[in-house]
Amino acid sequence: MRREDWPQRLDRVINEARTRRFGYGSFDCAILAAAAVDAMTGSTLEQRVASLYADGRSAVSYLRQFSGFCDAVSWELERLPVAVRAARRGDIVLYVQIDKHGSLGVCLGEQCAIPGKPQGLDFRPVVEGRCVWRID
Repeated sequence: MRREDWPQRLDRVINEARTRRFGYGSFDCAILAAAAVDAMTGSTLEQRVASLYADGRSAVSYLRQFSGFCDAVSWELERLPVAVRAARRGDIVLYVQIDKHGSLGVCLGEQCAIPGKPQGLDFRPVVEGRCVWRID
């Protein structure tokens, strides 16, 4: 359940992420998504996600346990995805990149924040996402 002050907490997470340096297991799309969920709900998802892998290789190894990125995210969030048109601020959005790798974004309205390389955030339209996990 979202906290009463979730908008301010989410804003704080996004503002802090604007200058963070990208690194698998320290600041990547799953870490940002988990930090946003924690801020809004009080969960400890970021700590769990950070313990799953330490670099790109171990992240791929973790994902191989599932039939795809979508299934792994559904498992960790303990919910099924919904259509992109249902996205609202604070929800988690899955994008599939040109190279077929998945990337998670945090919905901010019409745009999603996604960790950029080498640092900071990139912003993509929500409508380009493949599916959404509602964070209630």
